[in-house]
Amino acid sequence: MDTFLIRVEAETHDHFFMKKKRIVIKIGTNLITTEDCSLDTKFLSNLVEQIATLVKKGFSITIVTSGAVACGRKIIPLKKETKFIPYRQVLASVGQSVLMHHYLSLFGKYGITVAQVLLTNFDFQQRETFLNTKNILHRLLSLCVIPIVNENDVTSYEGIELGDNDNLASRLASMIDADTLIILSDVDGFFTDNPKKNPLAKLIPRVEKITQEIEKMAQTVSSKTSRGGMLSKLKSAEYAVTAGIDSYIVPGKKKDVLIEILEKERHVGTFFPAQTSRKDSRKKWMQAQIVKNAFLEIDEGAIHALCHRGASLLPSGIRKVAGKFKRGDVIEIRAIDGDLIGFGLVNYDSKNVSKIQGKRTEEIEQLLGTFFDPEVIHRDNLLIVKN
Repeated sequence: MDTFLIRVEAETHDHFFMKKKRIVIKIGTNLITTEDCSLDTKFLSNLVEQIATLVKKGFSITIVTSGAVACGRKIIPLKKETKFIPYRQVLASVGQSVLMHHYLSLFGKYGITVAQVLLTNFDFQQRETFLNTKNILHRLLSLCVIPIVNENDVTSYEGIELGDNDNLASRLASMIDADTLIILSDVDGFFTDNPKKNPLAKLIPRVEKITQEIEKMAQTVSSKTSRGGMLSKLKSAEYAVTAGIDSYIVPGKKKDVLIEILEKERHVGTFFPAQTSRKDSRKKWMQAQIVKNAFLEIDEGAIHALCHRGASLLPSGIRKVAGKFKRGDVIEIRAIDGDLIGFGLVNYDSKNVSKIQGKRTEEIEQLLGTFFDPEVIHRDNLLIVKN
């Protein structure tokens, strides 16, 4: 399963949340740690200060952070570096708590709450887990909590690992329907060659399309602490722009770099413009995922709420459940006369929706004996096609 999040395109009554620009910021190990694997607290403090300013300006921020393994190495030092995977997982387990302690302390100075979110590839591949993860992230952002996301190195192994946090950042940006992905790097942007090895390498300020020629320019920079390099960042940007998300590779230690890009709208680093609109990319994905012969028929009140108020689909508005589907499936939403209203990721399976159709939200727990969500389909998981 791909990771394009679906949301209502109509104006929502919850205008404050929906109008906030959603930004994913990826921070690499080489930026957040020093040569001896200590946290670069000066860098981190400055970055948190910038993010706090942006939050006050109305931006909705999600952070993808590296650095847990490096922090673990500082606490459990190795005489000789090893590629033994279980040891790396031990380092991540120890280092993650150190990393989160610093984020918690720094954001706390500005009265901002943060939440730890650890993910693996499994969370993007499995429908129900994908839906659960997306819904939790949505709720965190709606409460003005900043998710601090990292790969779950402790449980990750071949087959479910994401590989590096550049990959995680782009897929997460798609999942939460971000407007912009900013990859903070230890170089000034994307160059014609590796600027650390070739002083004649030139910065490319804008990449309209990622071609094979562009990929050849990307040189993977080896590092003792970081798994990703410039090629990884380029692939991350490519994934994001295909999902309709503007992307940047920028110098993380440039003074007020986030303020310059997001608030002052000045050019920094390398910009990768979105290759399609988010609505078009979501529509294409949803149409490919629709469960055949499965749909919900809704009444006029629910149609008005979805199309004109950007509301979620509640059980009270459902008049018919057709076909079989599972939680997390994409199904059609139709009017009673069969007119197509839109598509959506459903929070309950067909058996349970049949039990709660036409009922009030507060009756769900009593009728089902469990309670996932108050909505059958949340507005962030809807695509309305009816004018």
